Formats: sequence, C-alpha cells, structure tokens
Amino acid sequence: MVVGSVLNSLGYHLRVTGCSHDGGIDIFMIGRDGESIGIQVKRLKRKVGPEQIRSFLGALTLGDCKRGVFVTTSTYSRSSQLAAEEAGRRGTAIKLINGPGFEKLLKTAQMQDFQSEDQNPNELAPLGQIPLEIIFENHMNSL
Repeated sequence: MVVGSVLNSLGYHLRVTGCSHDGGIDIFMIGRDGESIGIQVKRLKRKVGPEQIRSFLGALTLGDCKRGVFVTTSTYSRSSQLAAEEAGRRGTAIKLINGPGFEKLLKTAQMQDFQSEDQNPNELAPLGQIPLEIIFENHMNSL
C-alpha cells in the first residue's frame, strides 16, 4: 500500500490491516505519544461523502482511536468536511487528505529517503517528526 509506504518512509510504526474485512481502518499508525491513529484510504473518482466520514468515525471509535486520517485520490464534499469538523468538536479529530495533499506527503517522504542515502543518519531529523505536522497541520490545536 502506497500510503503505508510513505508513512513508513517518514519513520512511523505501522500496522497494515487486511484489504478486506479491515473494520474500516486500513492502517494503524502509532503517534509520538503512543496513541493509535486510524487511517482509511480510498481510491475514488467521485467526491467522498459524509456517510463515508461517519462510517470511518464509527471504525475509529471501535478501534479505540481518538485521531484518524482519511486519504483519498479524490476530493471531499462540503458535507463530508463538515462531518469531519463535527467529529473533531466531539473529541475525534479526523484529518482529510485529498490527492494533492497526499502528493505533498509523498514528496516529503521522497526527500527524507533521498537525505537518508546522502547524509550521515545522525544528521537527519529524528524519525517520526515530519508527518504528523503535515497530516494534522490544520488540526494541531484541536488534538
């Protein structure tokens, strides 16, 4: 899975679930605080709707995750954005990442990999410090 590979390159510990019967969470990422962050990945041509965000919220609740990331190759409807905002107000922050947003993460991971090959590992930024700032850049204050 490309998303898992990118996050792994950025230094996060992951547990990728099976492709089917994953309970709505494709990847569990461990945050710096040891907290489990659920990630849902959808390759879609149409906009993600609010029902998909609500379903993901249910999966996060059942998976004991207080934070989640929904990644899509598509975009999000306004109502899905509102559903994610409401989830955050109720205690479960959901970051929505569209195609261009994921491309930004991919470029960051590629730069990190490139630096890993060219520099002394002791000179690199500590692993795991890049993606949460990028992933949650609009939600850091609410987490």
